Amino acid sequence: MLSKFLNHLEIQNINPEGKRFLLAVSGGKDSMFMLHAFIQSKLDVGVAHINHKLRGEASDKEENLVKTICEKEGISVYVKQLDTSIFENTNLQAMAREERYSFLREIVSRQNYDYICTAHHLDDRLETFMLNLVRGSGLRGLSSIQSDGGIVLRPLLRYTSHEIEDYVESKGIPYLEDASNQETKYNRNYLRHEVLSALKKQFPSYANGVEATMDNLRNSQILLIDFVKRWKEEHCIENEKGFKVSILALKENPGKETLLYELLRDFGYSRMQIKEILSGLENVGNMYFSPDYKLLVDREYLLLSDRITNPELGQLELNDILTNKRSTNPYIEVIDKSKARYGFSLRVPEPGTRMQPLGMNGRSKKISDILIDKKINRFDKEKIQLLYCGDTPVWLIGITLDERFKTDSETTKYLQLTYSTK
Repeated sequence: MLSKFLNHLEIQNINPEGKRFLLAVSGGKDSMFMLHAFIQSKLDVGVAHINHKLRGEASDKEENLVKTICEKEGISVYVKQLDTSIFENTNLQAMAREERYSFLREIVSRQNYDYICTAHHLDDRLETFMLNLVRGSGLRGLSSIQSDGGIVLRPLLRYTSHEIEDYVESKGIPYLEDASNQETKYNRNYLRHEVLSALKKQFPSYANGVEATMDNLRNSQILLIDFVKRWKEEHCIENEKGFKVSILALKENPGKETLLYELLRDFGYSRMQIKEILSGLENVGNMYFSPDYKLLVDREYLLLSDRITNPELGQLELNDILTNKRSTNPYIEVIDKSKARYGFSLRVPEPGTRMQPLGMNGRSKKISDILIDKKINRFDKEKIQLLYCGDTPVWLIGITLDERFKTDSETTKYLQLTYSTK
């Protein structure tokens, strides 16, 4: 029985020698079996337990059981008791999960553990598969619960609940049963007691078939991830705020919906939004928002950026120079110093602001029209800044000087303006 446990670690390329494992132990049957398996394998472990304080005396009994066993075995135990007020007006299960993993990662960091281990088993995988199936999940969801490839290990994934129960009973391993696990008002419990039990009666070996399907889907997901990575390297250009995607290359890909979803899912975009984006690729200027990002349909690219509402103003450096040394850098300009009679200030242009751009013989033009003529996309427009001398525009940064400050044959004093971001 325990050989399967060590074999699963080996499959995950985990050499347990010299490694420290932090076990998430609730006091239930599955996590107490996991603790037993680690102890019998003589591995270096610590135990973390969270008392959610949601079931009164039952919650406290679980905490006491875990602490008693750890004290008997000489194992370090870390306990956190939650304030039940954090569960008000929120998704209880999601909040509990967030609190658990936050606590576990905190201990790993503070106490120098190598891995976190949870007691998810094959039946948990089957239940998650079915839940994701009815929700309309893709490869990632249907692959179900996996060891995450990082510090989170799930060494019981090859065990069925029945195998664990038989072993625990035969060895007399102490545990406490959570009574809420029998309540079919919860979706997972309904699947466990009503749906999967019926499947097992009709198809006794169904678990093996579904397990193979999940593993196949996981391998397909790995292949997809690799493909998306390579495609992104070839057709996307990254920057510190996001990246841009070639619309032409996207259109030519027969799996563009899944491809775009994989590119954008980590930025908060749903599959429904992906469908909307693809249907609007011909509409230059369309914007699509996630909680923290915005996506713009530009002429040749989809532009992804964070949702900046107030761009930071840059810095301006002023230097007197002897001659008009022209620079190819759009963020360096030279003006006639004698025409700058007031102080300088950087501002974000207000709607309707006008200036006299070079080459227009003193005629004014709206800033917005200048940007359109220069084919500046909406994202970059939001970052545009205008240098003023008093209340008169001097320089639309990176775009054009104002005619009124240009140098000419009568200029005797030159002032070099250098703009930089902070």
